[in-house]
Amino acid sequence: MPIAIQKKLFNITILLIFYFVLFCLIATSSNLKIFDRINGISDFANTLKANYLEKTNYLIIENRLLYSSLSYYLKNSNKILLTPHNPKNKITSHFHLSGPLKPYHNKNFIFIGNPDSLNYLEKNPRAIKQEEVNVKFFNNSIKIYEVVF
Repeated sequence: MPIAIQKKLFNITILLIFYFVLFCLIATSSNLKIFDRINGISDFANTLKANYLEKTNYLIIENRLLYSSLSYYLKNSNKILLTPHNPKNKITSHFHLSGPLKPYHNKNFIFIGNPDSLNYLEKNPRAIKQEEVNVKFFNNSIKIYEVVF
C-alpha cells in the first residue's frame, strides 16, 4: 500500500477516534434530552445495590431495557438477575430464554416492575412496595418491591 494512502487511513482513524471520545464525553455529562437513556443508570444501580440487594441475591426486572442496563452494571457482583416469564406465554425477549424466573421459585427477591407479572408463580408471594423512583433514563417511575414468600 502506498505511503500516501497509509497516511490518509491513519488520519481518518485518528479523526474517528477523536469524534467517538468526544461523543462519549458529551453523552455522559450532557443535560440534552437525547442522552437521558444513559445518564444516571450507574447511580441507580449503586443505590439499588446498597439499599436493597444487601439482603438478597435475586433481582427480578420486568423491563428488558432496564434489565440489560442493570445486568451490565451488576455483572461483577454475585447478584442473580432474572425476568418474569410465564411459561404458558409467548417468548418476547431473549431474556425470557436466558434468565427466566421459574414458576417454582420460592426465595425472596427484589422486584422492579408490575407485580401482576408474577401471578404465574406456584407459591403466592407478597409484593411489598419499597419505593417509587423517578430517574432521567426511564420514562415512567420505577417501582421497587420486596417480594416475600
